[in-house]
Amino acid sequence: MGGQAVLEGVMMRGPRAYAVAVRRPQGDILLISHPFQPLVSRKGWLRLPIVRGAVSLVEMLVLGYKSLDYSANVAGLAAKEIEVAQKARQAAKEMEEARKAAQDAPAVPDSILAEKNPAPPAPPASPQPPASPQPPASPQPPASPAPPACPEPPASPQPPASPQPPASPQPSASPQPSASAERPIGPWAMAGVFAISMGLAMLLFVALPNAATHLLGLLSRDGLIEERQPLLYNLVAGFVRVCVIVAYIWGISLFKDIRRLFQYHGAEHKVVMAYERRLPLNLERIRPMTTVHPRCGTTFIAVVILVSIIIFAILAALILRVYPPFGGWSIWLRKTLLIALHILFMPFVAGIAFEITRRAGKRPDLWLYRFLLLPGLAFQRITTRQPDDGMIEVALRAFFAVLEPEQLALIPEEESGTTPAEQTPSRDAVPV
Repeated sequence: MGGQAVLEGVMMRGPRAYAVAVRRPQGDILLISHPFQPLVSRKGWLRLPIVRGAVSLVEMLVLGYKSLDYSANVAGLAAKEIEVAQKARQAAKEMEEARKAAQDAPAVPDSILAEKNPAPPAPPASPQPPASPQPPASPQPPASPAPPACPEPPASPQPPASPQPPASPQPSASPQPSASAERPIGPWAMAGVFAISMGLAMLLFVALPNAATHLLGLLSRDGLIEERQPLLYNLVAGFVRVCVIVAYIWGISLFKDIRRLFQYHGAEHKVVMAYERRLPLNLERIRPMTTVHPRCGTTFIAVVILVSIIIFAILAALILRVYPPFGGWSIWLRKTLLIALHILFMPFVAGIAFEITRRAGKRPDLWLYRFLLLPGLAFQRITTRQPDDGMIEVALRAFFAVLEPEQLALIPEEESGTTPAEQTPSRDAVPV
């Protein structure tokens, strides 16, 4: 079980499915889920150690991008819905105010109206000739009383134009974001995004630390050349890499949306930790859980840095041992080749880091694994924050959507009369 935080939500991945739960600004939670079968379960050779780590990393990157894209689309559609609803409410409010103003206006007596708006003096009503006495109207037969103007049925009194409710703004047929926000991503688009993302990552976390370490070597008195001092050089490069990553995480954490993302990251960890401790999955039990987890992607990055120091140091020494003339090449040509080799070997480094992280999650009590995980757990103090109950609820919705029946059976019911502190976690639980 694992997952990641997305914009205002959480993606969870289970054995056979993954789900994304996102809370809209309106307050409701949208949930999508899809079947998911890892590549390593479909191809036997992909289950080989180290290979499975590199493949799993690529799969998680693809799933993560899809989930982030969905959450961003949900947020965009929700913002449009809110804008349309606000405009409709404003128009309805104005119409209602105008109607009330017309209804509540007191009926002004005619005399007052006449005083306020005196009618222009009518022309002196041309005195009508003294009604020339008409001959005694030959008594007409008593005008056969015209049928009393067949009083038209009193115009079926139209209900006083029941003041049309101000065009009750039709609730803008809230486009089901759960469907419309999920747009298919073509393989070429995915490949392009993946290539750009990996290119930027290699530039920022591989090329930049190497270039910075080389410049530091030029400033030192004895110089610092990777082929001659491979271990020292890669230790310095590893330190620079850590500084770059910490600066990057700290920089993005200044944005409010990223801080909330880190809170959802903490909610995801709390839910997974409670499940692994075999606790009832409710708010009371989940709240006290820690926000750090040994199998987190942040820990994985820290292990990658540690492994890269050793692998790249061996690589530089091995090149000189296998091909001694390499030392006579120009410094820029050597450095360009070494950086290219570092990038090419990153999947191998990631595969080893995956195996270490995987085993460390199962044996966190082993001192070596504790040492290797320590930097990653420290990183998580930056990339996770304490979530609120609403965020935990979102994480739970995604988590339950991917559980298999046999996994649901492992979740205990809340025991009456017990408190969270009284329930002992299982023997194989990951310690906080």
